[in-house]
Amino acid sequence: MKKSVLIVDDDELVLTGLAANLEGEGFRALTASSAAQALDWLARESVDLVLTDLVMEGMDGLGLLRQLGEQRPDVPVVVITGHGTANSAVEALRHGAADYIQKPCHPEDISHRVRTILDTRQLQSRLLNERRRAEAHQRALVAQRDMEGRLLAVTAALRCAAADSAKELGEFAETPVRGAGAHQVRELARDFAASAPGRALRAERPRLALEWAAEWPAFAVRLAPGVFYRALSALIAACRVTAKDAQAVRFSATALEDGAALFMVHCGVKRKPDELHRFFDPDPGGVGLEPPLAWWLLRKLDLPVRLELEGDHELTVQIRLPRAAADREPAAAAGRRPAHVLVVDDSAEQRAEAVALLEGLGFSVSAAADGREALARLADTSAAAADLVLLDLVLGDELDGVEVYRRLAEINPRQKVILMGGFAETGRIVAAKRMGVRLYLQKPLTRAALERALAQVLAAD
Repeated sequence: MKKSVLIVDDDELVLTGLAANLEGEGFRALTASSAAQALDWLARESVDLVLTDLVMEGMDGLGLLRQLGEQRPDVPVVVITGHGTANSAVEALRHGAADYIQKPCHPEDISHRVRTILDTRQLQSRLLNERRRAEAHQRALVAQRDMEGRLLAVTAALRCAAADSAKELGEFAETPVRGAGAHQVRELARDFAASAPGRALRAERPRLALEWAAEWPAFAVRLAPGVFYRALSALIAACRVTAKDAQAVRFSATALEDGAALFMVHCGVKRKPDELHRFFDPDPGGVGLEPPLAWWLLRKLDLPVRLELEGDHELTVQIRLPRAAADREPAAAAGRRPAHVLVVDDSAEQRAEAVALLEGLGFSVSAAADGREALARLADTSAAAADLVLLDLVLGDELDGVEVYRRLAEINPRQKVILMGGFAETGRIVAAKRMGVRLYLQKPLTRAALERALAQVLAAD
């Protein structure tokens, strides 16, 4: 299971950059924009480590450190700041900080220190458990045998899945999950019952009832329905593992302001909040590999999924569906031109991928291979004006993304820009934020993340 790190910083770009870096290093990153929000989150959930800025509005990092020392002394805290002094470092360590990091620092240095602290805590915990086992040897032996049995069950389940599902998953891997045709979301939900995955699910759970909301948004999505139905089947199987007396699973959808829709599976079962982060782990005692299979299929479809508890802790799975390009209102028919986006990236492959995503979302697109070409295009009054620039943080020539943005601001102070990068460089991100950059996107770009970011920045004044 991934180690979870709660990042606390009132600077949105730094928060996003640190989270992207730690996610890329294999951690589960959670975020809070204030000390108060972090304390509220920790009162309901558990994390393995807290990474907090020192200088924040309201309660600062030292105040948060003192509160955690009283309320959660078991959670290690790392303080990171660009305003530090020797005195503040001593003060943080005196109040129990596990480490103190001075900005600017390399992302690998942050992840290395976080991993070192967690490994040390894990080793300490292991030694403590060994001592306890020595004091109660017989009880520990029984527990060890039980654990060995569970590991054998997981191994057996994985081997069976690899043998029995290799052909099925291989077919999925070759399925063109995009461009397979546009489907109205209402029909997509209703046709699930008659699909092969839906029939198999009903055969395994004959008491399971499927219900549909009375009203649905007029909304078309372009995807391969067979893969989507298999993901739904795996999700429902995972949701209802504890429900022996199955009642009903209900489908509904709602349109969002940004043009997408939420497809919701109301599972009719109750879950505890601290169980949600383990939902997609293999469960040899219940549904085996269905939860990770559902996650894998939804990721292949590039459909973000979120778990929510509604009412009396009833589990609802929310799947974000992007509107099919053919279902969008044509810009010309609406009496307006499509927004023009300039992509600046020194990687030809990644530049082409970004252009394809933007054109699929209905934007007019041009591209530049480096900072100088981008600046020349934007200074050329005969060329199409760029409503937004999608700018790589690290470019191949002597101009990096921050310097290109600085020069863009001289040409047009109102120019809208989204930064993107393969990893988070805190120093450059902070410098860009101070100059006015609104958002940073982590590569590789996904359609859903790009669509949300464009809608947010283009709608801003």
